[in-house]
Amino acid sequence: MIKSIAFRQIINSLNQIHCAEHVDTMTGALRHISWMFRRMFNKFPVELKISNSKIKVYHSSGVAALVNCMGIYDYNNINLIKLLLKELGQSGVFFDVGSNIGSYTLVASEVATAKVFSFEPGTTAFSELKRNIELNKRSNVKLLNFAVSDKESVLILTNGKEISTNKVVNNPEITQKNVYVKSKTLDQVCREYDVQPNIVKIDVEGHELKVLEGYYEFIEDTDMLLIEEGQNTQICQWLLSFGFEGPYYFHLNKSAILSTTQKRPEDPIFFRPDFLKKYDKKGVIKFKR
Repeated sequence: MIKSIAFRQIINSLNQIHCAEHVDTMTGALRHISWMFRRMFNKFPVELKISNSKIKVYHSSGVAALVNCMGIYDYNNINLIKLLLKELGQSGVFFDVGSNIGSYTLVASEVATAKVFSFEPGTTAFSELKRNIELNKRSNVKLLNFAVSDKESVLILTNGKEISTNKVVNNPEITQKNVYVKSKTLDQVCREYDVQPNIVKIDVEGHELKVLEGYYEFIEDTDMLLIEEGQNTQICQWLLSFGFEGPYYFHLNKSAILSTTQKRPEDPIFFRPDFLKKYDKKGVIKFKR
């Protein structure tokens, strides 16, 4: 059973490498094989390069494995965020909800004029996120160690070894693999820090709708959301009811926003119509329905 799961994981990783638009398949596969040996012999920590940043990895995880073999996590979406934050200049604010060890946060914070708010409830992931921000000496990042949900509360978070897949659960039983974490809403954060994000990325392992349900006072000030499971009917309906258009997908090599997914699918994107038209008109990105 374990061997079967491991084999499926290898096949999935190699398929992702093959579908990635910016990585030579053979090079990526060789990097992945070297990662497997690193994991087998527990050769950690290791420092990897991601965009113009460094990310230090203290143990094997899915996010780290993809950064290792592809050089960046979510090639299209991360580069779109960086591109638009550059265009926004001093007014650019990015909320990274579900930061994990910092792949999105680090690349976004390369834009010195941007303000980045990074949310991560997991103790281990937050500790590694904090160390990666310090490693890169980023002063434009606010680190927030709590969950984001529909209300201020206490939630139960899984606490497994694979920190990239830990998630909020409804099971009230607390075990060694579950921990209590505090939660706040995005509206609370906006009021507390007197901030209005232009761009919000939400990747919280199935808790995305609850995050949105705690974000209705300030959501109209947001221009773009990237959201895991954004194609979900309830999530689509929520965002469309607040005037967003989507789901769309950014194709960096075409500099275009399209309604079709990338070859290696990334999270769907929702835009304010005026925001999209503005950057289409400026020639920053092309928009094709």
